[in-house]
Amino acid sequence: MVMELTRNLHIVLLIGVVCVVQAIAVICPYSDLICSCDSEILCYGLQQIPPLITGDNVGKFTYLTFQVGNITNIPSNSLPPGLTLIELSSHPISSIADDAFDSSADTLETFTIKESHLTSLPTALKKLSKLIRLFIDDTPIQVWDTATLKQIAPTVENLALRNVSLSTWPSWISDFNSLLTLDLSGNPLNAIPDDAFNSLKESVTVLELRNTGLTHVPQALSTLSSLISLDLRNNNFTDVSEIERIAGSPFARNLTDLFLDSSGLTGAANLTNLTSLKVIGLSNNRISDVAAGSLPRSLIALYLSNNSLSSVPQDVAFLNSLTDLYLSNNRIKEIEPTSFPSSLVYLDLHFNNLTVITNTTFTHLSLLEHLLLNFNPISTIEPAAFSDLVSLQQLSLIETHLTEIPLAFSLLSPQTDLSITTTQPFSCPCPAPRELVEWYSSRALFSTIHLYCSSGQLIDSYLSGQCR
Repeated sequence: MVMELTRNLHIVLLIGVVCVVQAIAVICPYSDLICSCDSEILCYGLQQIPPLITGDNVGKFTYLTFQVGNITNIPSNSLPPGLTLIELSSHPISSIADDAFDSSADTLETFTIKESHLTSLPTALKKLSKLIRLFIDDTPIQVWDTATLKQIAPTVENLALRNVSLSTWPSWISDFNSLLTLDLSGNPLNAIPDDAFNSLKESVTVLELRNTGLTHVPQALSTLSSLISLDLRNNNFTDVSEIERIAGSPFARNLTDLFLDSSGLTGAANLTNLTSLKVIGLSNNRISDVAAGSLPRSLIALYLSNNSLSSVPQDVAFLNSLTDLYLSNNRIKEIEPTSFPSSLVYLDLHFNNLTVITNTTFTHLSLLEHLLLNFNPISTIEPAAFSDLVSLQQLSLIETHLTEIPLAFSLLSPQTDLSITTTQPFSCPCPAPRELVEWYSSRALFSTIHLYCSSGQLIDSYLSGQCR
């Protein structure tokens, strides 16, 4: 019996050794001095594609990425078989052999090429029967082979053709009637035909048209019924009524994300019909006022940085689901009590004109974790200003006009990450306030405040009770 158990144990150990040896013996399809093959094949800095290693010991990898190098062409028989993803990024590729992808014709699902020199769509794509995602970025394509496009269209669900020199609307988009996401950003389209999305009206959920030269919200959008995310950044919609057209579209009640940053807007449209909207981007415009009752109550993130606002919009206080609010680079001088909803977690107010933080500026913000007040001419922070900020993890006060350490700091958690600089040294009356000394000692080694008193004493020393 003992001999039998010993024999079985030897067999198990032998099988284990064989498996380990086999695992070690599996090699990369390309020289391991050039490419890494952990969970995927990743090659960086190639001047050309190295010879393909074949044989029984070559590993079966499904992801292949060539990043940043000088590859100029993808020749026949240069890629391993059975790939599901190919990414060619930042290589001056000008040609791809017609049969370059043949060994993955029935498996390839994602093809990405970025910053290449291709001037025509690779006909090698035509043989890909399971292509789901096609992404082409920063590539000057002049010839779009319609036969290839028609062949791959039925399976493609995610199509991104960013900055690829499309100067007019590509009519062949209508063949891609299974599209879920479409991104044509960075192309000088200028206008979109009214029937552009007729064949996609029930399928497309994400549409990105950033920096396309649009001056009007396309009427074609009115045919889309399933859209949940719309990106129109970096266009030029000066007429607010153009934006209100979105609120009247069939997808209005489904839309969750709307981006209108850098669009030349001088006002905010009434978007209350967008009852499912979670995120809206309105930064980098010329908005001076947001009329009361124009923002949907469903918002969780509101981007209004780099505008001309002189106060916090009235609607903000009533956005009871809002967690992230961006108001940097505006002209806000003061903040009325209860300007913010208690749901806020992130509040960015840097580069405004705030001079005083009162005891009521941040009342009821018990969930707030990040507060950015950098580059405001703040000279006064009242003693109870931070009393409600019990969850605060980050307080940033870079380049303020404070002249003394605010007593309000003593109400901060010892774990709050505090960043502070001023335009002049602090006055440091002796002795240092007991509340501040106790607060600073509770921070232990968590951080040090590298500032100076007007006497030349380091603030760290002053707050440690060594006043002089």
